[in-house]
Amino acid sequence: LKRLGRMLYCMGHYANAFDYLTDANEMEPSDYETLILLGAVMAEVGDYTSALDALQRSLNIEHNADAIAMIGYVYALKGKRTRAAQMIKELKLATRSHEHLIKIAQIYAVLAETDTALRLLEQAIERREADVTAITFDPRWKKIRDEPRFQALVKGIGLSK
Repeated sequence: LKRLGRMLYCMGHYANAFDYLTDANEMEPSDYETLILLGAVMAEVGDYTSALDALQRSLNIEHNADAIAMIGYVYALKGKRTRAAQMIKELKLATRSHEHLIKIAQIYAVLAETDTALRLLEQAIERREADVTAITFDPRWKKIRDEPRFQALVKGIGLSK
């Protein structure tokens, strides 16, 4: 159910993703990854309060960089620049300095700091971060997906159509 929910989220089918992820969460309430995905879905539909609640529950189960990054993303969507910056700082402190550049870049993209987002994305590509392969379909990139530099990066790693 979680995999289906993740796929539907990436396809932009948020209502269906929510249903599958809610079912997955009911079956395994201690799965922090499902809660992160639920938070991501709720953020994309503008339910920031519920998104932050799900993400906080994920952190309560296991302190993890993915939830921290998603919280920063939600704050960025809400226009809470200071809170988003706090999450970026926490993310940098919680991980090795070279990890999760792509997640930090996603936050900067939403904050309309496109140059910083693209610079960090370039570094993530150079370091072969795992999430790089999702940049063409992950909803968190939608704000800069049409940027020529973003398109050049996609083409450069062989993900263009």
